[in-house]
Amino acid sequence: MAEISYKWRVCGIQEAPNLEGMQNVVTQVSFEYVGTEPNGIDSTGKEVFWIATWQSSKNVGVPDPNNFIPLSDLTEEEVLEWCTPGIDTEPLKEYIIKNIEYQKNPMYLPVTMPWAPEPTPVPPVE
Repeated sequence: MAEISYKWRVCGIQEAPNLEGMQNVVTQVSFEYVGTEPNGIDSTGKEVFWIATWQSSKNVGVPDPNNFIPLSDLTEEEVLEWCTPGIDTEPLKEYIIKNIEYQKNPMYLPVTMPWAPEPTPVPPVE
C-alpha cells in the first residue's frame, strides 16, 4: 500500500459585502481534509490517485475592525488558520483510509438483475 498524503483545503467561502462598516467580510468557510494515494499511471502517462475527503464548514464571527483583512487580501493559509486549529486529524485520517479502501474494494455496486426484463424502448415522438 502506498502512503496517503493529507492536506487541508478551502473549498468555499461566503461573504457579507458590507458588515459593520467593513467590506467583503468572510462570514462562512467550507473546508476539507483531503487524502490522496498514488494509483498508478494512466494511458497518457499522467499519475492518477485514489482521493477521499472529509468536509466541514465554520461560521466566522464579526472580525475585529483593527485586525480586519478583506477577502481579496486573504490567503488560503490564513483562512485555514480560522478553521482547523484544534481539529483532531486522527479520526479524519481513519475516515479517509476507509473511504479509499472502499474505492479499491467496493461492496455495494448496483447491478442489473439477471431476471429483470429488457427495458421497453420508447417510441419516437412524431
